[in-house]
Amino acid sequence: MAATSNHTGDVALWLEKVIESCETHQQEDGARRLVSLFEDRLLREKSEFFWHYSRKLRNKLDEKFYEILTPKLENGTPS
Repeated sequence: MAATSNHTGDVALWLEKVIESCETHQQEDGARRLVSLFEDRLLREKSEFFWHYSRKLRNKLDEKFYEILTPKLENGTPS
């Protein structure tokens, strides 16, 4: 799976799909690293959309983290 182009919006959409596909904390951690790399790119480019994309992707990552964690907490399974 890869972004269809190098355009900022396309990369952000691809990252959202990557985050949505995560099923384990290891995958979610990998997605966090990808988001960090994307944020680094936006900062280097001095993008005016940095905060928009950063906040949106970080919120999705946090939602995914709790989505994965909640069933483990309910079942009493260690993480």
